[in-house]
Amino acid sequence: MATLDPVLTAIANNLAASLADSGRLRDSESEYDELLTKFSSVLAHDAEIASAIRAAHHNLATVRAELGDIVGAIRNYDIAIQLAEVAHGAESPDAIESTVGLAACYVEIDLLDRADRLLNDALQTAEHVLGRYHPLTLSALDQLTVLALAQRNYALASLCAERAYSRRSDSLGRFHTSTLDAMERVASVARESGFLSAVSPTQKRWDQRGRGGSARNIPLRS
Repeated sequence: MATLDPVLTAIANNLAASLADSGRLRDSESEYDELLTKFSSVLAHDAEIASAIRAAHHNLATVRAELGDIVGAIRNYDIAIQLAEVAHGAESPDAIESTVGLAACYVEIDLLDRADRLLNDALQTAEHVLGRYHPLTLSALDQLTVLALAQRNYALASLCAERAYSRRSDSLGRFHTSTLDAMERVASVARESGFLSAVSPTQKRWDQRGRGGSARNIPLRS
């Protein structure tokens, strides 16, 4: 049976992640592919090994989603979830993170019922296990906002966006970057549902401060 060196695997993971961060997505994809091919014969029964391979699959899925390869991303997210469950259990942060990523891919290809089930389960688990203010809980709320918009359920989209903003404001402070982004997301939802003009109140306040810049779009992944 093949063996896996966790240190070398971490280095390879970090290299591939750095390539993705620098915009070299194809190079990052190749690096992850090489890593996973190298250890394809490893039995991921050990928690440390399963966790390392899961990280590679999750990160490769993220890169492939960025490249528009949604089918490939779904395949890698599925494997990442299975490995997360082997390593740490179905309610682990790793499993929740990959589940949210998988659901985001389903939204991209209009499999909204699947995304709905996954996201609601992920949010319930995250709130129970990690707490209302954990980044993964907020990420699930952000993706529920995106899903609700795709379903044209503007009331739910507004509720999720406002809840995510409120929790970030409470935990991080009103002027934290993530809180301001969440505030813009609330305004974006309101604009899409037809309740606001093209310029949000937040944007006007930023303009008055002389900082400018347009409102940010609702992200696919957190």
